[in-house]
Amino acid sequence: MAVPAGHVDGPVPGRAVWLRRGGLLLVMALVVEYAVLPQLAGARSALALLSSVSPGYLAAGIVLELGSLGAYSALTRAVLPAAGRPSLWTLLRVDLSALGLSHLVPGGGATSNGLRYRLLTVAGLAPADVVTAAALQTAGAAAMLAVVFTAGVALALPGGGDTPAFLVVDGVAVTVLVLAAVCVVGLVRRPAVVVGWARRGAHVVPRLEPATAARVVGRLAERLTALGADRAVLRRALGWASANWLLDAAALWVFLRAFGPAEGLEGLLLGYGLAGLVALLPLTPGGLGTVEATLISVLVGFGTPHAHAVLGVITWRLAEFWLPIPLAALAYLSLRTGVLRPGALNQAARRRR
Repeated sequence: MAVPAGHVDGPVPGRAVWLRRGGLLLVMALVVEYAVLPQLAGARSALALLSSVSPGYLAAGIVLELGSLGAYSALTRAVLPAAGRPSLWTLLRVDLSALGLSHLVPGGGATSNGLRYRLLTVAGLAPADVVTAAALQTAGAAAMLAVVFTAGVALALPGGGDTPAFLVVDGVAVTVLVLAAVCVVGLVRRPAVVVGWARRGAHVVPRLEPATAARVVGRLAERLTALGADRAVLRRALGWASANWLLDAAALWVFLRAFGPAEGLEGLLLGYGLAGLVALLPLTPGGLGTVEATLISVLVGFGTPHAHAVLGVITWRLAEFWLPIPLAALAYLSLRTGVLRPGALNQAARRRR
């Protein structure tokens, strides 16, 4: 729940703020020192590969990344109610603005969600519909990421044998999928029970009111039931969620292929899924540093030459992580002159009344 402006649960001394910031900087420094730099130790020798890079593959990788962004906005549109739903172009700019912000601040998911909420409500959507759509979109995207990760584990198991590491990651992936399925079934079949759990659980979450938690979960159950009843909408939502991850993973493969022969799917999918899960940890903006270290380690472990892995992953991150930042600035500026113009703000305020 958003905290009203000016509301603070007790005094927050300036020293505590600086301590938190200093701790975050220390964590980032440790990540760079012990995770990123060892992976880039051979990057200098990898520069020789740049002379043989294929421009066609680089262009194809960028196109796939842009397609992944478009698929995410199509997923947004699929889970929103049809009445009063903004155009795909507006949703693409809103999603880009939020994505760019999340890549600039550590743990930027909460901040970017706040921006996204404001932009969508100003565009005319009801606050309850925005919150529900965000929950559905997050759940669908996370479920499909778990599927990609599980596929990588399943492909890697025959070559990896019965090693404890593979068994652990496979168990974690299956557990995530089972828990997600249980939550969805519970929301559809026993919504009153799940709403009761949400109301009781809200008591242990700071700044979350039980009534708000119950209302959001209840609305989510309604939307899930509606999606289940409308098979066409459900297929579109699952299809766009799958396309979002698969296009991104395909872009990674293409960027790796630009610097030399690419290895099999098992290392790619396992590394990609694991890196996606690592990126969910609010340590650095968008998993900066941790994603690169994780992905390079897995790819090298599955036979990709170190130089190819370093250059391929860094090039992919240039398109996947850094390219959305300037695009987000342009998208937000275009919204400022359109959706966010003063007249639109007044109209949205009247609609909410």
